[in-house]
Amino acid sequence: MLTIENKTIYKCEFCAKHSMFKHIISRHEKRCKNNPINQHSCFSCAYLKKEVESIVSEYGSNRITHFFCTKKDIEMKTYKVVNSYRLDNFYGQLELMPNDCHLQSEIDEDNFIDIKDLFN
Repeated sequence: MLTIENKTIYKCEFCAKHSMFKHIISRHEKRCKNNPINQHSCFSCAYLKKEVESIVSEYGSNRITHFFCTKKDIEMKTYKVVNSYRLDNFYGQLELMPNDCHLQSEIDEDNFIDIKDLFN
């Protein structure tokens, strides 16, 4: 006779990711790109400027993405940086991108940054 054990499966509230381990999903939910806390209004603003810097060393190469608000004239960091201890130390005391911004301007299609492009 076949018996099936009942197991608890934890699922992200914002996407389809699931796991048998609660701590895995708790950590994922903080970083999930579908989490409303992680939806920066800057990504749809005409004042956002993105620069990608390539660093090549004897250990390999890395791409570093810098985000600038041309209206406030500051460099900003995203939620991904905040949720990564290594990156947060590298980017230091940069201002976190706001979820809502009163300076936001309508996006111009030539300056559009697709959120999918940010993580590739």
